[in-house]
Amino acid sequence: MVSWGRETPPGSDFPFTGVVTQLTQRFNLFLADGRPLRANLTVAFTEYLDPTKDELENDPEFTTRLVKRGDTLSSIAGDVYRDPTTWRLIAEANGLDDPRQELVGVRLKIPKVG
Repeated sequence: MVSWGRETPPGSDFPFTGVVTQLTQRFNLFLADGRPLRANLTVAFTEYLDPTKDELENDPEFTTRLVKRGDTLSSIAGDVYRDPTTWRLIAEANGLDDPRQELVGVRLKIPKVG
């Protein structure tokens, strides 16, 4: 299990379950007797997804979108559905009550329509 700090930042992929696929280490501080005291590590992980859980969480009827600065629910609806008045579909899919809520960095579920 890999986590990043005490609190998970909104919209991040932490924590996740994975395996170490690459590890390099470079010792850069030693005790007088030669024992290593400090090292720099470079680590690469590959995330493990349980196939059943992944299928349930990634419904093929949904896609996602990372909200960027300047995005609004209506502008996202305009991009996705070509109709900004359909913003309520996105709000309902994500349990949002306030369409003006600041969402930068949040990954929204975008439901498919008809």
